[in-house]
Amino acid sequence: MRYLAVILYLSLLCAAHAQSPLKVELGIGQTHYRIQPDGVWYQLGEPHKLNTQSDTYLVGITSNAYTTDYYGVAWHADYVSLGHLGSWCYCTTDANYNNTEHAPRSLGYYDGTFSGTGRAGGVQFTLEPYVYWHEYRIGYAWGWIKFQPHWHETVYAWSDPPLINTPETVYKTTTDQWRLGHVYGFSVSRGSLTMTYVHYSLPTRWPVPALFTSADVLMVMWEF
Repeated sequence: MRYLAVILYLSLLCAAHAQSPLKVELGIGQTHYRIQPDGVWYQLGEPHKLNTQSDTYLVGITSNAYTTDYYGVAWHADYVSLGHLGSWCYCTTDANYNNTEHAPRSLGYYDGTFSGTGRAGGVQFTLEPYVYWHEYRIGYAWGWIKFQPHWHETVYAWSDPPLINTPETVYKTTTDQWRLGHVYGFSVSRGSLTMTYVHYSLPTRWPVPALFTSADVLMVMWEF
């Protein structure tokens, strides 16, 4: 929680020393999650389905930490929801799967149905140096996100002799503890309208990692 406290402290500090009035910013867009390699919650060589696209939204405040007629530095303090993702797989055991060949070593060997769903979202703080070019403002943002990963996996009719001989349903979930990730991206603004691309690193921990490892977001934002 100390990183979350740092993010909130930086936001309050920037707000207290802002060179221009605080503005509210709202954003909507699309998330594309990048996921774990083959063999983690899905297997490319077995029947599977991946849903890695989702709607995203953002709400927060922003202002200028420093500004001139030609360039400046803005700060942003936001809550962002990156949306849901899911997976389904009729998977075999790890011992019977070849990750290099992306295929099972033998057919009909102790398969189970894997069904997973999850999401990510959190509080972010970014600094955005920018320059003016004609009527456009072009910026590069970098900062941190304190996020809470969620991933829940259900495995139906799972057997893995000699450890599990009778098929059973297995439940796995992330610890849902807060994690620290990094944020960077680019923006082009004209007036109160901004188009952004943002990349999020979203690390989670074993033995039950989330399906996602990072996310790419395209967003349209408005300032009030």
